[in-house]
Amino acid sequence: MLLRLLAVAGVLLAAAGLPTLARAAGRDPAQAVLFGVGSPLVLTTLLGGGHNDALMVGLLVAGLAVAQRVGPGPGIALCALAGGVKAPALLAVVFLGWAWSRRGGVLRRAGGVLAATGIAGATLGVLSWLSGVGWGWVRTVGAPGKVSTGVTPVDTVAKLVTGAGHLVAVPLVLSEVRGVVGAVGLAGAALAGGWLLWRSTERGTVRSLGLALLALALLSPILWAWYLTWGLVVLAAVAHGPLRRLVAGLTVAGSLVGAGSVRHLLDTLLYGGAAGGALLLASVLASAALALAWVRRTGAAGQKGAEVSAGAVVAAGGRAVATARPGWPPARPGGPAPPDLSSPPPPRGSSR
Repeated sequence: MLLRLLAVAGVLLAAAGLPTLARAAGRDPAQAVLFGVGSPLVLTTLLGGGHNDALMVGLLVAGLAVAQRVGPGPGIALCALAGGVKAPALLAVVFLGWAWSRRGGVLRRAGGVLAATGIAGATLGVLSWLSGVGWGWVRTVGAPGKVSTGVTPVDTVAKLVTGAGHLVAVPLVLSEVRGVVGAVGLAGAALAGGWLLWRSTERGTVRSLGLALLALALLSPILWAWYLTWGLVVLAAVAHGPLRRLVAGLTVAGSLVGAGSVRHLLDTLLYGGAAGGALLLASVLASAALALAWVRRTGAAGQKGAEVSAGAVVAAGGRAVATARPGWPPARPGGPAPPDLSSPPPPRGSSR
């Protein structure tokens, strides 16, 4: 019961933080909330399953929103609390530290990462001291990698390599191959995360962080369906175009794919009778078709609106009309506005 309540609190935190990130990126806040926490993946896995990933995602999104509206320091502290729930959220600490000085060079940005790491370490130290558990939780970080779900990409590649070895009379052991492939997957996730961090000044911190979390989930040694929410909920605030379609596709796939659900689906199709199997298959296909149709319809509507706006500008003699919300992001009392984490910085000598 307590874990379920914490999951609900995490989803509410994400719902409260997504509008801030969506407005900063010029997206519709209502659609961001619906796409992020109203998706079937969140409702069926995070809320339905009562996983602590919900609290991690909620604190993560809240930290990004606070960093957007207030400043990096408090946002990093909240993301550190999210990392205390699950370690992948600590990626947000690195990305926020890197974005702390948007005008500085590599050394200044590296200094921002070090400062963010110090804030996160102090936050986790205080949390560990107050809770009385110390730092023993660090030893459990690798525990999920000791099981296999059957739908993890690393497992699939390891089984294919092992099977191919047996075909050519090479006696490969699945567990050993899985360890090598898992290491390669983590290395690939690290490279992808490093590249996204480097390009985050051009592509936006929130977008790059969401993609890095998604890459980590897909390339990690273990994949449960709710791991996809790490990146999908963050991306819901900024995704558009092909990225939005990718988020929708992974949301639908993640809602239907899982170790237990795959087995249950196959058992139902094989042993549930022809009528039951046909009904189940038709329901799955109809759900996927409706989701893709909704994404295409919203994308077409947005493109049509852009064409109408462009026509209006031409008809007005080329005079552009400012549509950005004035005064956003809000300025802190006695200081400049926090940096926009959802979009790249403006070129030198220009104003936003």
